[in-house]
Amino acid sequence: MRSSVRSVDGSAVARLGVDEFVVVHVGDHEAALALVERARETIERPIDLGASTVSVGASVGCASAEDGDTPDDVLRRADRFM
Repeated sequence: MRSSVRSVDGSAVARLGVDEFVVVHVGDHEAALALVERARETIERPIDLGASTVSVGASVGCASAEDGDTPDDVLRRADRFM
């Protein structure tokens, strides 16, 4: 995930739980959507383990902050969209 999220783009990634991550992006909507697609492509790339190859999937929810939103409001909205 970190390879697809660059701090120079105004983005950061954090782990919220065992299998839950959040990406924060400060910028326009189009750049955020491109970031989501880059992260999804990175996550879903097959991993060669030598004797076998495994694939990982991801569910993604994307939400923008609106006036008066708290961080929890945005996370709840993204979780609903997931």
